[in-house]
Amino acid sequence: MAFNWKYKLLNRSLKQWIRINFDILLISDPKECCPKVRLVGASYNVFNQMYTKENELINDMPYYVDNERLFAIWFDGIGEWAIGYLSDVKEGEITGGFFHNDEFVQCPNDTHDWQEYFDGEWNTNLNTKLSCNKDTN
Repeated sequence: MAFNWKYKLLNRSLKQWIRINFDILLISDPKECCPKVRLVGASYNVFNQMYTKENELINDMPYYVDNERLFAIWFDGIGEWAIGYLSDVKEGEITGGFFHNDEFVQCPNDTHDWQEYFDGEWNTNLNTKLSCNKDTN
């Protein structure tokens, strides 16, 4: 059984505010996430590809990168899965991205309703799906 408590301090220009997010994740048997996931249905076709799980964790969750190491899928530590630039993740910009999903699940392919930033606004893209690919080659 694991307890996962998340705290986040956010600074915004002259205003400083604190967001405290207590997410309790009770895990009796930790789930092994897929070694690879495939994204389909993105409006920007460049995101529609295979992503491979890395050996490290981000915010105590697995993260995935594409073969070119340009894009990534990660958990932001606040309660959302995100898809965006790997460089943002490496620079600590874990709240960025072109896709967000507010389902608090252990593995990104267990999510369903993705919000996509396209044409200057956020909208639900019901066509966007992440599927597990158990092929490790």
